[in-house]
Amino acid sequence: MASFWFVISRSGVRFLSPAPNSRPSRGRRYQQRRWGIRRHGFLSLSRAVQAPGTAMTFSTIPVRSGHRAARWLSLFSLLFLAACRSVDGGPDVLDACKPEVDNIADNGFDVEIIRYRPAGESDRAIVIMPPTGGTTFLESRYASLFCEAGFGVYVVEGWTGMSETSLDLSIHHRLFGRAQRAIERILEAAPERFIGLMGTSVGGLHAATAVGRLPRISAAFVIAAGAPVADILAYTDQDALQSVRERRIREFGFDDQQAYRDALSAVFDWEPLSYAEAAREKPLGVIVVRGDETVPTIYQEQLREAWQPTVDFSVSGFPWSAHRVGIVQAWWLRADDIRDFFVRHASKADRNMP
Repeated sequence: MASFWFVISRSGVRFLSPAPNSRPSRGRRYQQRRWGIRRHGFLSLSRAVQAPGTAMTFSTIPVRSGHRAARWLSLFSLLFLAACRSVDGGPDVLDACKPEVDNIADNGFDVEIIRYRPAGESDRAIVIMPPTGGTTFLESRYASLFCEAGFGVYVVEGWTGMSETSLDLSIHHRLFGRAQRAIERILEAAPERFIGLMGTSVGGLHAATAVGRLPRISAAFVIAAGAPVADILAYTDQDALQSVRERRIREFGFDDQQAYRDALSAVFDWEPLSYAEAAREKPLGVIVVRGDETVPTIYQEQLREAWQPTVDFSVSGFPWSAHRVGIVQAWWLRADDIRDFFVRHASKADRNMP
């Protein structure tokens, strides 16, 4: 049974590979290689140690990448390591940036947020839209990072009507409309002058629409977001949307996925590409996940092409779970770049004030 040490740091993921069937020994020289999923497969992680700026883990149990349970165990281990304090090089939360649960109410429409307040007065803020399934530890990681840089942060937890389910094709229009309303309510309540908007996955779709619609938004950065939305809904591999698609095609009698896509497009008016021209007038950042089938990479590239963003990165997910792993990789590899993007454009806005 082979043994491996993985080293996960903000600069990427590497592992140190000693000879098979041997444990690391003192004084042994290790060969350092980039992570090679195709060559080595994926390994379960049995224990972890931390060093400044890194998280290291030892594995002795090879796992075939096709084994579904093993995939999830391995992915969970990666997510755990990404959450380690050592990965972002700082404490969980600064004393001045403690999360506060808050609610913005508007005539029966409620928006639940977690707010982070920086030390001292600040005239800049970032709104973070969550991915499918709601907020994760990554949103708190980004929030702490932004807050430390002097931004007030509003992490959107949820809003009225976001969990509606229906086979009705127009439900997507209603759900996206409520997300836009939630963003608008936050912008109306926020006292800061510079407002950045960040979104991941479906949160990135909401952000991609909002930045072109709402003048109040100063800059936007999206991860694993794409367009057209109807195409994503029609061709995604996301389990819930796949199930709904199959039921709709069967019950409504669509000839194929293209006919299904056309029907969705006909009743959906929150398309990010419709607002791309206005969005291009603002600073924009994009991270594309290569190999993604949840928000298919081709549609991420279409949004990037329409936006012509100021900052443009890409990451590669595994052959499986590319979407989830790519989102975590975006944090590992590009969190500082995202922070610097907002810092740079907030400072530029300060200089341009009359």
